Parts: sequence; C-alpha cells; structure tokens
Amino acid sequence: MLETILNAAGVLLIAGLLAAMVGTIAYGLEPMWRRRMKERIGRREKVLHTAEVHTELIGYTLVKNHWELVGWGAALAFVWWLTDSSGTRGIATFAYLLMVVRHLYRHSAFQADQGFVITLRGLHLFPERQGRPIWKGGRHQFLDWQEIDGYRVDGSLLQFFRGEHMAVQVEFDLPDHRRLRELLHDLKIPRLEAFDRVWVAQVDEQALFRLEDEICSLGWELIDLYQEEMQAMGLRPELSVMRNMPGDRLLDEHARSWLQLHLFHAETLERQSVGSYPLWQSSGSVGYLIGLLDQELLDRLNEWIRHVLHDSTPSSKGVVS
Repeated sequence: MLETILNAAGVLLIAGLLAAMVGTIAYGLEPMWRRRMKERIGRREKVLHTAEVHTELIGYTLVKNHWELVGWGAALAFVWWLTDSSGTRGIATFAYLLMVVRHLYRHSAFQADQGFVITLRGLHLFPERQGRPIWKGGRHQFLDWQEIDGYRVDGSLLQFFRGEHMAVQVEFDLPDHRRLRELLHDLKIPRLEAFDRVWVAQVDEQALFRLEDEICSLGWELIDLYQEEMQAMGLRPELSVMRNMPGDRLLDEHARSWLQLHLFHAETLERQSVGSYPLWQSSGSVGYLIGLLDQELLDRLNEWIRHVLHDSTPSSKGVVS
C-alpha cells in the first residue's frame, strides 16, 4: 500500500515538474523576454518613449471557460482507475497538467499587454500575445521612420502608413496622446488628418467631463477677446457644454456632447445667433474638439466663435423683400 502511494506521488511530482517547465517555456516567458529586449534596444538606440498598454476593452468581461479542464480531469481519473501502469499514468498526468499550466498562462493579465518603444531610429512593437505559444505569432516588429509617409490617430490606435497602405498600428493610452503627438512632430512624421479621433472609452466618466469643461473654459477666454465688439453690437454671449444624455456615456453607442454658443440681444434678450461645435461622439470618433491640442484647438475655437458672431450681424442674414 505504501509503495503504491509512493509510486503515485512520484508520478505526480515528475509529471507536474515537466508540465510546469514545458508550459512556462511555451506560454509564460513573454514578460521576461520583453524586458530583456527593451533593455537591449535601450543599449543600442536612444529611447524617446516606452509604454505597456492593456488592450482589453473597458466594459467587456471575458468569461473564462473551465469546463474543458473539468472534463479532461475526469478522463485522467478514469485512466488512473483503469490502469496500474506508471508509464501510462505519467503520460496522461503530464498531458493534463500541461493543459492546466497552459490554461493558467493563457488567462494571465500579461497576455493582453502590448508594448512599444519609440526611438530616434524607429518604432519597436511587441504585440499582445492573446494566449499564443512562443513559436506562434510575431513577437517583435520594427518600423523604420524612413519607411513611413505619415500617421493618423483612429480610436485608441496610432496608425502608420506607407502611401495608402497601413504599415502597422499600435494601441496607446489616452494620457500619452499629447506626448506622442509631440514626439512624432519632433521626428518630422507627417500627420495625415487634421483631427485625431481619440477613443474616449479609455478614460473614466469624470475625466471626460473635465476635458469637456476645460474646452468650455477656454472658449470663454476667447470670447473675452470679442467683448468690445459684442458690447458695440449689443450682444450677450452664453457658452455651455451640451450633453445628450446623463450618467455613464462612455460605452453608449449614440452618446455625444458639443459646445453651444448663444448670442442674445442685451436688452430684449432675443436670440440673435446660435452655433454648436461637436466635442465628441462615442461611436469611436472623437475627432472634433477633443483630440486637438494647443494652437490647433485655439484656432478652431476662435474660427467658430467668429463665425457665430458674423451670423448675428444683420448684413450676414440677408435682406427679405
């Protein structure tokens, strides 16, 4: 009886060690390998920016299916009950435990991490593994800046193009948006579109409110530049953020917000002109005011305010006979 127990323990120990070693080599060494690659890149090139981005979508939960392990566990128990052969038991146990190790690693958080390094020479991309073993899928991609004709921001993705064809795309965190824009400008990578379509679901509700309110405050500062002109015309401005729905709007398909500028007659309070400018929409396309930075944002706001002011003048409304 004792000998049987010792033999069974030996089989489990050997099979477990082998399964852990093989499974770790196949599925679990990615974080360590990535760190070493980044260190090697840092020794060869001047690193301007490095990031690790978790690519799972906010608001979506991936349900883990453990029934496969339960089913194969029952099959393993049947093999142990059916045979006394240590070899057969060892092979069956190794196969099952390897499946368990693979299952654990494939559902680890690092499988959804995408890394990238921006250097003076180019872009190094380490795509998310999504449970792929070490021998499947590209583990490292390099893009030389000399091969790039331009870039654009679409959703949470930074896309680089050769001519009309996209060469590579990387996902980025919204807080890095400004930094990446400045880096690419310094590297003289052309921007292909006037607006960046920033994916707002990367931020929380309160952060999005702050972005909207900051642009509204900036609009008021620009309106102050037209105070003398508005007073001469007898106009009173009202600028506010309009939101089409309350509460959590980040994941709603039709949620959006915009700036709205009303110009009223100072004495009669009759509305003389009104204009709206989209801030964002949740279909993946911000691409309006949120997504612009610094001087671009100022120019767009100023042009819009001047347009609304122009519409309030009698000469711009035409003559009705």
